[in-house]
Amino acid sequence: MKIAVKNIEANPYRGIKQYPIDKTKVESLKDSIRSTSFWDNILVRPHPTKKDKYQLAYGHHRLVAIKELNIKEIDVPIRKLDDAMMVKIMAEENFEWSHSPQVIIQTVDSVRTFLDRKIAKCKTLKEFRATNVSSSLLHNLFNNEGNFQQSKKYGVGQPNIIKFLSKKWKNKISSSLSILKDKNFDQTTASQFKDLYNAGQFQKTVIEQNIPKTEQKKLAKETAKIVDEKKIGGRDLPKIVEALIDDKLDPKIIDIMEDMTAVSEFRKAVNLANIPKAKQQKIAKKMIENEVEPTAILMNVLEQVRPKDKPEDPELVKVRKLIEDIGKDADRLNSKINTLDMYLNELSITDVRGLTTSVAGDSLENLYYSITAIIRRKEGKTQKQLMQVNI
Repeated sequence: MKIAVKNIEANPYRGIKQYPIDKTKVESLKDSIRSTSFWDNILVRPHPTKKDKYQLAYGHHRLVAIKELNIKEIDVPIRKLDDAMMVKIMAEENFEWSHSPQVIIQTVDSVRTFLDRKIAKCKTLKEFRATNVSSSLLHNLFNNEGNFQQSKKYGVGQPNIIKFLSKKWKNKISSSLSILKDKNFDQTTASQFKDLYNAGQFQKTVIEQNIPKTEQKKLAKETAKIVDEKKIGGRDLPKIVEALIDDKLDPKIIDIMEDMTAVSEFRKAVNLANIPKAKQQKIAKKMIENEVEPTAILMNVLEQVRPKDKPEDPELVKVRKLIEDIGKDADRLNSKINTLDMYLNELSITDVRGLTTSVAGDSLENLYYSITAIIRRKEGKTQKQLMQVNI
């Protein structure tokens, strides 16, 4: 049916402010329409309250492209769609076409808000089903009265939202709800990241590090830039944040050392040995030239800055070398695990149990310094005295 473009309004459940139009996508659609003309690949429903008006179910970028091409009338399919179906279609469009974490988070929030409002209008599950008898998306949403009353009291949770949207949304819903309920986290920072997993990792890290909301946006921008430049993320993201907020570390070290495990180990050396920023770049570049394995960097740096009159205890030489060999194997294992973690994330598989290494760099360092501490205590020295290095 042909209808006037001016009479088509956006999906009422799609917040344009939260889901901004992608101008690049619009330009691409305009080129396609110029080349092949417009096909009826948008869907509308009659406006529930305005005569001769329509609401768009999906195809918002196409509608913008049509308006910018000054097309006045289009032939599109018109369907009688209830509100629940309009919400579901909006969510599916965002799932298929948007990779922005902010869009996904706001989609989950819109679905949750819609369901909570529907529940609030009914006192019992029987009334809810009778009210929504024509909508299978809502009629079968709750299994029993207890589930309905719990949702009515506390709001719908992940299981009900998954049931409404489908299981493919599971990980996205879990991450989104975690971000939405965190009052100490600036949700708008999620827009800095290209995927929801990294946005979630950033959220967990800044909360663990007690980063104020006022500082999170700037930090997110810096973190996302490094993630994009180094093409990393996932389990490396917390190391980026920790390096950026460490005032003792020269930020240029992040650029010099490609591997974030190496940056993390170097940062520990900086803090343990009180290495001034003026000397850090020179030491880091030497690490790169000597191709020092990331898990051996901390010991290597401390050895370099050790005063000449305080050589390493002979009895620790063999111990250190054995630990370094174990560290090299652990580093290779960590690298493979991180690659697997990133691949699983692409498949929307997160929080996999057992996806950790049994021998990590931290544990090896703790082992080494536990040994040195015991020896130094026997000599009447403290571990703190051992680590005070004058440069």
